[in-house]
This record gives sequence, structure tokens and C-alpha cells, in this order.
Amino acid sequence: MVILPSSFKNSPRYLNEYTQDAFTYVRKYGRPDLFITFTCNPTWTEIKEEMMIGQKPMDRHDIVARVFRIKVQKLVALLT
Repeated sequence: MVILPSSFKNSPRYLNEYTQDAFTYVRKYGRPDLFITFTCNPTWTEIKEEMMIGQKPMDRHDIVARVFRIKVQKLVALLT
């Protein structure tokens, strides 16, 4: 029998800890008024412009994450 730690992604302990964290946020801040799902498109021009010739978005996850964060911050600024 193998028991996976909560640091192992998608293990039962990880999912339980993740759920408990979500309940803690709701308990502290109240129920959310809005739930937004935002996905990243690796063909965004901001990502393509930063790639070197021959590179793919999966080769430069740092650029993809940076562009995604900037776009989410812009969205949050619009909503507040």
C-alpha cells in the first residue's frame, strides 16, 4: 500500500487539502459573487512576439505564464 503526500498533485490528500483551502476562503471572505474561468491561448500575439525562431510555447513556459498573469491582472483591474 502506498500513501501519497499532499504535495503529490491530484492525489486524494492534495485534493482534500485544496478543498479545505477553498472552504477557508469562503469562511473568511464570504461566498463569491462572481466566478470567472480564464484560459491561456498559446497563439496570442504577445507570446508569439517573444519566441525565438523555432521555439514553441511549450518550450518557454515562463513567457506563457508571464503573459497570462498580465492579462489576468488587466481583467481584474477592469472588474474593480
